[in-house]
Amino acid sequence: MSAFVSLSRFFTPSGSHPCSLDFPESVIDSLPVDFDVTEVGHSLLTVEDPEFHEHLLSSVEAASPEQLRALVLQLADEIPELRWSLVQSLDSLKASSKEISEVSHIDMRSDADSTEASFSLESVSTDSGSCPSWKSACSVINWDVNDIEDVPEIQSEVSVDVRPRPRWDICVNCGQKFDMNAVRGPFECCYHPGFLRKDVERHKRCDPRSYPEDFIWRCCNESDPEGCETGYHIPAGDIGLPRLS
Repeated sequence: MSAFVSLSRFFTPSGSHPCSLDFPESVIDSLPVDFDVTEVGHSLLTVEDPEFHEHLLSSVEAASPEQLRALVLQLADEIPELRWSLVQSLDSLKASSKEISEVSHIDMRSDADSTEASFSLESVSTDSGSCPSWKSACSVINWDVNDIEDVPEIQSEVSVDVRPRPRWDICVNCGQKFDMNAVRGPFECCYHPGFLRKDVERHKRCDPRSYPEDFIWRCCNESDPEGCETGYHIPAGDIGLPRLS
């Protein structure tokens, strides 16, 4: 039944997108005659259950990169409709990584030069038998301590190591680069939570980039490339993918 696994709304903190995949028609046609359709409906209802969603998220977080890579390859092999979306998303990340890497490297160097600092307070200590500690403090920083009976020894050292976080990242939903330090909004990302499929009524070509009108999105049954849902950008690094640096 691995071919019937539904990918439900992962890669999001809120669990509201992307939506789950529908069963391909080829899979439904290949079901045996005595297959109980209610079993499929029950599986879909289980996927929509919040507890199932939490369980799925924990399973994804616990899996190793090798296991996730093997699972993606298996799903792509068993669900043909998933293959093009995977190629499109991975190509988008690959194409943007070089440009964002260069910009991020420049920003990180600039931030490091301006924010990285270390300082220490020179310890003040003297021999308690010959000179009280408050006199040492007075001689170093010129305090007026005529009326102070006792000043404890000052001996401390503080160091600060500031490591700036990457400024730029790629959104896993729309594939666009964005500034993680900029003001964020709930409508900054516009994307399709579903996957492209062929429009059987007018499908003549096999390249959705050059001929998007021959394909429709599974989530909204439209061919509009602008996206049908909005939300926050989801950084690739927050879901375990390698951050751009």
